Amino acid sequence: MDELCCVGSKASKVWGHPMDIDEGKVLTYAGVALSTRAALLQGMRPSVFVFYRQGIATLVIAPIAYFARRSERSCLGLRSFCLIFLASLVGVAINQNIYFEGIYLASSSMGSALFNLVPAITFVAAFVIGLEKVDIRTLRSIAKIIGTVLCVGGAVSMVLLRGPKLLNSSGGENWLVGSFFLFGSSCCWSFWIIFQVPVSARYPDHLSLSAWMCFMATLQSGTIALFLERNPEAWILHSYLELASSLYAVCICLIGAVGVIVGLYVVLWGKAQDHEELKTDTVSISNDDQSTIAEILVDGSFKNMTCTSTTDLEKPFLFV
Repeated sequence: MDELCCVGSKASKVWGHPMDIDEGKVLTYAGVALSTRAALLQGMRPSVFVFYRQGIATLVIAPIAYFARRSERSCLGLRSFCLIFLASLVGVAINQNIYFEGIYLASSSMGSALFNLVPAITFVAAFVIGLEKVDIRTLRSIAKIIGTVLCVGGAVSMVLLRGPKLLNSSGGENWLVGSFFLFGSSCCWSFWIIFQVPVSARYPDHLSLSAWMCFMATLQSGTIALFLERNPEAWILHSYLELASSLYAVCICLIGAVGVIVGLYVVLWGKAQDHEELKTDTVSISNDDQSTIAEILVDGSFKNMTCTSTTDLEKPFLFV
């Protein structure tokens, strides 16, 4: 615990307080939800928006992954390809399509609120498939159960209980359908998190994995958009807001990815510094202990040699 606190203090000196970073992340996600809903209200279809978003993300991250891993080519087997394909289908293509459809039918605030169900759904799904152990005799498991019940209860109350109608708010039927879409998106996101375990085990190169997932999600979301939107007018960007919202969502996702990578290296740097300090302290302590032990052994040996000069020299010396 002291080691983690030391790492956190070092990282906070370099990158600021962790709570400030978390608040910035929440604000950027809120900006994505608001800008996307504004673009959808102007006529942009959710499936087309997801396709443009994933296409731009692929064009940005694919060259980075190629040049960064150019000297470290990793083989993508058939099983790894199938796992990445399923992960991109559930976690990106289906998840993003029903999420933005839910934002369009309900509201951006509902989308941001129901996203908090992801930890609770992940806990339940992990418990069902055996990845999470629950022992009601421990405080940790009781806290997980209570937190899950509170999350689900809060989400149900938000869906069923509504206040007065505000400007541009959806009707009752659209609100309920949009809420179910958002709940399904949270479930897809939770399953995607659990699915990362076998995917990362089969393909541990996370940068190349992200590029592959973006590429496959682009093809999948494009197929979904072609199936849902047969009208060519739906593919045309009618305003700068639609283009800006797509670019903004991609930029925020890339900033988040860079933040994760930078945060990882900051933690590793802090761990390395702590390891060096601990190693130095251990060496100094071991040297002091060895010198002390040597002094004790030498003094004891002289005493034994003095006191037992008449004893048999073939008997071993015993130092107590």
